[in-house]
Amino acid sequence: MNAIVAPKAPAGSFRDVWVITIGHGLTHWYPATFYLLLPLIGKELGLSYGQIGLVMTCQYIAGAIANIPGGMVVDTVGRKGMLMALSLSGSASRIC
Repeated sequence: MNAIVAPKAPAGSFRDVWVITIGHGLTHWYPATFYLLLPLIGKELGLSYGQIGLVMTCQYIAGAIANIPGGMVVDTVGRKGMLMALSLSGSASRIC
């Protein structure tokens, strides 16, 4: 019986995985800070929990609508790495 040997991974593949993992984590970090700050913002503006939920609903609807043309641009351009970098820098500019 012959043993099955798994192919070796390319040398730089783990560096790429870590870069993508950190970038993906940062994309979740930005909305998570909004969730933490939303009760404070709601209190300052005198919003009820229902109104705060409506703010979140509007945010999710806007994100869903933006994903449709965004997906078409990514499929058309084909340079996914460059578009991911632009997207992350756009997210960073919203924070500052």
